[in-house]
Order: sequence, then structure tokens, then C-alpha cells
Amino acid sequence: RFAVVYSDWVKYTGLNDLDSKSVTRGVFEEKATGKRVAVCSTHFWWQIGEEHTLQRLENVKQLKAAAEDIIAKFGVPVIVSGDLNNGLGAPQDTRPYEKLMKEGFTDIRHTAEITTDSHTCHEYPTLNENDEYVNGPEPSFTLDYILTYGKNALKPLKFEVLTSTDALNSSDHCPLIGEFEF
Repeated sequence: RFAVVYSDWVKYTGLNDLDSKSVTRGVFEEKATGKRVAVCSTHFWWQIGEEHTLQRLENVKQLKAAAEDIIAKFGVPVIVSGDLNNGLGAPQDTRPYEKLMKEGFTDIRHTAEITTDSHTCHEYPTLNENDEYVNGPEPSFTLDYILTYGKNALKPLKFEVLTSTDALNSSDHCPLIGEFEF
């Protein structure tokens, strides 16, 4: 349904274990209509404390620059999803999330026609005697988001957090689903 028009990734500077903190970007064109959208996946720094909050605030600046760069090159709406490592009920300081909102990002949890107030993360599931993860608890804090950015942001129709047994047992982060009017 979509063709890849552009793709790359930008590694965040500063604290960055295994160079894993970054934003991956792609611009996609709907084959039937020629309409384009950018989708970014990100992972912010994770540790707790003032130095680490400052690093996540730096991640915010770099994410915004990456989104602005895509808009300048392609003039497309931007969807960002990923682990921001701060949020409602999380042990990390929420200033990075708040800064994203002040910088023009929109959390679709609050704007989608169909949404949920479910959290996105939980403690790790248990590894049983058969090397299977079981007993993944219900989500109790939020680290993961789907955001939009730009003047021509797509209209969010649905925001969902998957909390099936399989989802809870597969990771400490729950899968998110966002649906948009294209």
C-alpha cells in the first residue's frame, strides 16, 4: 500500500548506552493517492535522576530537530511513537514529556476519537521452569506514546494499548496501536 520514499536514523548525542537511543525516520507514500506521511520511532535515555532528566530533555530537542528536518525536506505530517522513558506514574521526571507538549507535539491519547486511559508499562513477567514468560501484570505506569507533529498533522481516530495475556507476557512494554485518517 505504501512505498518508502526516504529512511534514515539519527543517533542521540550525550548519554547513550550501546548507541541505542535514537530516532528512526521514514517517509511513506500511499501508492493509490500519492499522499505522504513521515513515521518516526524513538527511544529516549532511561535512568533516574537530574542528570538523566537533562539527557531526556536533550533527546526532546534532538527529536524536534529530526521532525523539523523531515518537514523541511518533504512537507509531510509526522507521527512519532516510542519509549520516552518518562510519564504518568513512572519513576522518571515528567519534564521531557511536558516539554514535548510545549514544543508542539500532540499526544494522540488525548485527541483520538476512540482512546483509553490504560498505562503502557508494567513490571517484568516471570520466567517459569519451562523458560516461558508468564504472569505479566497489568500496566501501572506510562512510558510509551504516539505523538503527532507539524501543522498538517493527521487526524487521530484511535489510540489503543494492547493488554492481552500474550502482550503482558512478551515484554514490560505493551504494544500501542494508532489509527489515523489519511
